[in-house]
Amino acid sequence: SCLYPIRQFPLQRKWPFSIAADHLLQNCTYELNLSLFIRENIDFTYDRKLATPAIIWADSERLKQLFTNIFENSRRYTHSPGTVHLMLSEVQDSFIIQIQDSAPGVPTEALERLTERLFRVDASRNRNSGGAGLGLNLVSAIVKAHNGYLKFSESHLGGLCIIITFPKLRQDI
Repeated sequence: SCLYPIRQFPLQRKWPFSIAADHLLQNCTYELNLSLFIRENIDFTYDRKLATPAIIWADSERLKQLFTNIFENSRRYTHSPGTVHLMLSEVQDSFIIQIQDSAPGVPTEALERLTERLFRVDASRNRNSGGAGLGLNLVSAIVKAHNGYLKFSESHLGGLCIIITFPKLRQDI
């Protein structure tokens, strides 16, 4: 696999095109095989708080990569019994996707480093306990390539809270 600097991140040639991010997000949750969450005793909930469809300019394949990576991380690192909560909302010119999971959390001092290439909270780099430290770096590159914003914080559920903001598709273009 190739790793790209953010400014060189390849998007599909057909991009940009408008997609309904809320429908894509819902499809990704179905494709995720939610039975894995159920088998591991992790509740997965989705809360859509939108007045209109979440239409954005995007590369749908890259967004699928982004959501799949985040959901897989949440499933992998959430202790059983646990919870993963997905919420899609909007404010003025942006759509906000918030993913929260239950314990364990990420130490506060590690939050700002989560998107660093090869960084892992568990420094052992044991593939049995997690990935290689590339997934959230990829997530960050995809968000930036879509003119979005990515933030990590502590979740009120006891784990990690990921907030992704994408600009709404302007109706005047």
